[in-house]
Amino acid sequence: MSSSRTRRYTDLVEHMSHPLRQAVESGELKPGTDIVAVSQETAAVMDGLQVQWVLDPKGFDMVGRFRAYADRLLRSITVDGRELPADVRGPADA
Repeated sequence: MSSSRTRRYTDLVEHMSHPLRQAVESGELKPGTDIVAVSQETAAVMDGLQVQWVLDPKGFDMVGRFRAYADRLLRSITVDGRELPADVRGPADA
């Protein structure tokens, strides 16, 4: 992997980890949440969804799939098990 791609991935994981770390510290996310693992998993899901969309751009709802993933993730790591807000979930999920 080229160093620019490696740097992009490292920057992305760091960028996503920051608000997650703050949410753990504020008590919004479950204590012990592995924020680096969650960030890496989210990056992998985003990349995989993009590949699927490239293969079938008209038949694959990348945004909807990511919303569904984010909703499941949020429910599993938040202290209160909250879901994505309705305005983020989108009309199909509301």
